[in-house]
Amino acid sequence: MLNGGDTVIVNPGTYAERVQVLTSGTTGRPLTFQTQGTVVMRGFNIHASYVKVTGFEITNTPGDFSFGPDRGLRVLSFRKQP
Repeated sequence: MLNGGDTVIVNPGTYAERVQVLTSGTTGRPLTFQTQGTVVMRGFNIHASYVKVTGFEITNTPGDFSFGPDRGLRVLSFRKQP
């Protein structure tokens, strides 16, 4: 079970999954998903607040992404592949 302030480190590789995030962090203690090397995957379904995702290459994901206001989500870098 994840708690606010926890960090999930993902090892290098290619993963066919989309990660489901249902647990929220807090303003000062976000949940963090971070890569340890090159990680290629299908993305995240985030149904939580204050979640930080960094370093992932997201590919083969149908559709776009959207999020509501005040969810504590910031997109720092986004490039859509054709």
